Amino acid sequence: ILGKIMLSVLRHVSRRNLLSLRPSGRVLSLSTVQHGHTEDLGRSPSLVQPTLDYVKNLPCGYSEMDNDSIVLLASNGDQGACEERLVRVIMATDSIEWEEATEVVEEMRTYNREGMDKFVIPQWGFIGSCFLVGVITFPLCFHEPSATYFNEIMVTADVPPPEDRETWLEIGIWTWNWMEPPLGHASFFILCCDFARAQLDNLKYPRWHTRIIDGRAAKIANRYPQYPRPIVEAWSASHGFSP
Repeated sequence: ILGKIMLSVLRHVSRRNLLSLRPSGRVLSLSTVQHGHTEDLGRSPSLVQPTLDYVKNLPCGYSEMDNDSIVLLASNGDQGACEERLVRVIMATDSIEWEEATEVVEEMRTYNREGMDKFVIPQWGFIGSCFLVGVITFPLCFHEPSATYFNEIMVTADVPPPEDRETWLEIGIWTWNWMEPPLGHASFFILCCDFARAQLDNLKYPRWHTRIIDGRAAKIANRYPQYPRPIVEAWSASHGFSP
């Protein structure tokens, strides 16, 4: 009985709240323009729409943005903003126009790219090797001719009778006896390496690629000492291993 009474009270309160939220039927057609936006109060008090004159000044590229926006984006590591900030610094330092400053940046980009192939090519080789090893595990686990050949050369385990090798899943049961130890150990080793790297991050120890990028940034900053060093280094570091 007490539960029914509480349920009735809740329904009554909820109904009163819904009635209080019902629109009063008054429609406002007043439109206000504030800071380049149009607010249509007749449709929704919180709906703000830009005006035509306001959107005509919309920046469509980094070169059209104001200095404050460029600095804000560059401080967050945006590559395009870092480059545009460097271009404007070169313009102010050398008293040249934007087109000439971009030519200087292209020269700096060429120097920034020098010597990076010896770091990039091994990365691509490692990526390709990981993909190749991952693909090879499928036939070694589930393809009977491949599994039999690998067993004869590397494992020399007992071959199950033909009735236990009729499907690819049964082949997987057989090959998993020797595939599980190396795959499991490799997975555990990767897990340990990842845990160790996390501890290095806690110690704020720079990673290998970070040290390379920082070293390259310092090198190009030394080559162009006439420009502010933090801005040049930030521009170089924003490229990572890319050109």
